[in-house]
Amino acid sequence: MLKKLLLKHVGPVERLEINFNSRLNLLTGDNSLGKTFVLDIVWWLLTGNWAGLPALPRYRMLKEPSKHHADLPQIHYTFKTEPLIEIASHFDAKTQQWKSDNHPLMPCLIIYARADGGFSVWDTARSLNRLESTAPSNAFHFSNQTIWEGLSEGKRILSNGLLADWLRWQSRETEIFERLTDVLVELSPQNDVIKPSDKTVRLSLEDVREIPTILFQYGEVPLLHLSAGMKRIIALAYLMVWAWSEHLKACEILQQTPAHQMVLLLDEVEAHLHPQWQRRILPALLRVVRHLHEDMAVQIIAGTHAPLILASVEPEFNPETDRLFHFYLDKQNVTVEEWPWAKQGDATGWLISEIFGLKQARSVEAEQAIEAATELMRSGSVVSHQSVYQQLIKTLPPDDPFWPRWVMYEEQQRRL
Repeated sequence: MLKKLLLKHVGPVERLEINFNSRLNLLTGDNSLGKTFVLDIVWWLLTGNWAGLPALPRYRMLKEPSKHHADLPQIHYTFKTEPLIEIASHFDAKTQQWKSDNHPLMPCLIIYARADGGFSVWDTARSLNRLESTAPSNAFHFSNQTIWEGLSEGKRILSNGLLADWLRWQSRETEIFERLTDVLVELSPQNDVIKPSDKTVRLSLEDVREIPTILFQYGEVPLLHLSAGMKRIIALAYLMVWAWSEHLKACEILQQTPAHQMVLLLDEVEAHLHPQWQRRILPALLRVVRHLHEDMAVQIIAGTHAPLILASVEPEFNPETDRLFHFYLDKQNVTVEEWPWAKQGDATGWLISEIFGLKQARSVEAEQAIEAATELMRSGSVVSHQSVYQQLIKTLPPDDPFWPRWVMYEEQQRRL
């Protein structure tokens, strides 16, 4: 598993260092500061290929290459093995590729839930075996469509797709389907469990496929008609079960021992999810790998903008195995800092913490109204009293906790 990442003159940063922990690693910070960029690089250094566009050195460094080796664009990384493996990669301008003397590929399963809704999978058995073939890529990259319809390269059928596998598992491979059902239950809120139905439906005259359905209180809904959030959860659950099942079959054919490590890379883990799903997803993923193998170790690296995601892991967070990282802009330079873990109590507490940096968990207009009222209380000005009061009436609910302060202020003004 990954232990350390050090970037020099790469992408948006002059220098960036992250020391990952063994289990849960959370990446937070404003947009456009490099969280997705880091996840893309992590995927590359674990698998040897890019899930999207490759990382490039900073443009200035390409135009003005330094003669000093230490100043050249570099990607350093360390794998947590016995002994530790440290690698340094340098950018070759002629081939436009990152190169290193020894880039070992990790013996584990890796699933990358990308921000574009697609997924990438690395299988230590299947992917390494494909390195010796003529396959254009040794990883499995699923788009929003191929995750459901199937993935192929020329005449190679790499995956039957979620829809076909679901039906086959449900009818013939019940052990795998039970594993999928268990994972779906684990990832679901208690009051909104994803329950596979026995019924299938055809969606149109032009499509002869039978589409699996999910059972809700109001009836069965075809998988393809589910919400974006629920489809993302189902796709992630399917890929975890699919990757493990195919890995076991590949290991049986190759006569090798299955891997007992999984790395989950999650970009915008809260994407499309209702709050009741947001507060479930990460704690559940820490447990769900046990449904694949009881001794499976998991390392999660997840980017998030959601305070509820951080609130949800408070009961699970262990400083010995988990870390929180904050991306921020410091004098026009992107900086990443390991943030000391401290419980904030709830999503509002996280929202107004230094991690998210909001003064108040309110609308901009309500925050401005309270700031104006607070300043009025300090200054004692009578001129703006009525306008401030109207701002408060417009933006705050009747039971807002700020109102007692305002009432006390008005009572004091009447006594004067």
